[in-house]
Amino acid sequence: MTNKNYLKFSKNTRGRDFIASDVHGHYGELEALLEHVSFDPEKDRLFIAGDLVDRGPFSIKVLEWLAKPWVHAVIGNHDLMCIAAGVDLQGRRQRHVNHGGAWFYELPSGTRAAIIHAFQRLPLAIEVEAQDGRRLGIVHAQCPMDDWDDFVLEISHYSPELLRGSHLAESTVWRVDRYNKTIGNLDILFVGHTSLKSRQRLGNICYIDTGVCYPEQHGFLTLVDMNSNETYESCTLTLETP
Repeated sequence: MTNKNYLKFSKNTRGRDFIASDVHGHYGELEALLEHVSFDPEKDRLFIAGDLVDRGPFSIKVLEWLAKPWVHAVIGNHDLMCIAAGVDLQGRRQRHVNHGGAWFYELPSGTRAAIIHAFQRLPLAIEVEAQDGRRLGIVHAQCPMDDWDDFVLEISHYSPELLRGSHLAESTVWRVDRYNKTIGNLDILFVGHTSLKSRQRLGNICYIDTGVCYPEQHGFLTLVDMNSNETYESCTLTLETP
């Protein structure tokens, strides 16, 4: 049976694999970084570790980005809040607004429904085979279990609907109480959610959220080549204002 909560990608033998996280509607910065690395959509792939929307200026562009065949994302807590609001609009709306989601409720109901549907299709976890055979994992906030294979097996027991409301999903997309854990049966785990001043690695966990949605704190967007480990930062680029 296909596990819709987990996607696995074979090694990219034609191009490169890049990863970013917590874009939060700052698609101008993402576009600039991809241009900077001469991203080739015919060969290269872009992975996003969740939180595609909220707080930034162009969250509405999320549908355009998720429609690109070379973009692959896991769900983040802000993406999950859009889904929750669609199920219980009045009960969940204020929490979402308080977390930068006011833009969502200014949209026509049909557009909101399309965004919710797109987010409902996102997996909780992604695995990518590196060009040298290493296993690279992606979740939004943390892996809630010590072993990657155990985690993948556990989430396969849920339907996507039940998983999104589970403690397991909450721990994966919201919590940060396992930041010093090494994850077994995995070479590198890429996560976002925890905003840091620069990309950091603890054990085999690589933290890549550098707070682009906090410009007052000099935050920026980070893009990482998943194979070469080279890092690119939007703060080093000259960005044009749309």
